[in-house]
Amino acid sequence: MSKILLTSGCSFSECINHHISTWPRHLAKELEQYGYIKHTSSAMGSQGNGLISRGTMYNVIEALKTYDPKDILVGVMWSASHRYDFRCTNPSDLLFVQEKTHNGWIENPTQFVKGAPKNWVILNHHWGADQDGHRNPEAKLFYKHFYDEIGMTIRTLEHILRLQFFLQTKNVPYFFTNAMDYNIVSKALLETENQEFQYLYDQLDLDNYLPVNSEYRWVRENSKRLDLWGPNELKGPWTHPKNEHHKEFVDNVICPFLIKKGIIAVDN
Repeated sequence: MSKILLTSGCSFSECINHHISTWPRHLAKELEQYGYIKHTSSAMGSQGNGLISRGTMYNVIEALKTYDPKDILVGVMWSASHRYDFRCTNPSDLLFVQEKTHNGWIENPTQFVKGAPKNWVILNHHWGADQDGHRNPEAKLFYKHFYDEIGMTIRTLEHILRLQFFLQTKNVPYFFTNAMDYNIVSKALLETENQEFQYLYDQLDLDNYLPVNSEYRWVRENSKRLDLWGPNELKGPWTHPKNEHHKEFVDNVICPFLIKKGIIAVDN
């Protein structure tokens, strides 16, 4: 029987644009020889971990209607915990929608259930800056008055654990990883071992995480094609991997992990 690959994440994982092949596209191509004929991605640039978790769970539930759990593989690259999403009854009432400054490179508002109305709103912390085309009054309001780092850390850990526990209950093979270092819990918060989130952090099943801090860190420390990044990209705290970087990540990190876990078998 054929198998299916389900992936999600943010811009590091999106499969919408044609100008770049991110790691899911490279992985899907590599896994075809192991019977993974179909690939479904719910990744999108700028979306946070709430939509990543919900969209992945929905796709798994749909896949379980026609696939055995062992024939499903889930791969999720988690985004930044400071990103936020919420469901809005009337998106047309939102100021950033009325002013048509809703970040045209992504679908916002969006949805994750096929055929459902697009009522889910994405907010990013820098969109309230009122510059560079990022004017978003709702983002400015939220991050000024309602954002709390510990609260958002807790929320993201709950999103991850909800999906982790769900996949484990359904016996669906999976792997998790991070786009960037400290994107779930900041370095400063990790060092405090804050009791409000530590009990959740301790529940993460790290055995099903790729053996890297993040894709970005791995690329910076191991890629043979750092020349593909310009000087300004190398100076920044992070930048998006190029096609070749994603391919290296699949060949050197993801596939060896899947072999080690026994998810795919290589003939000797």
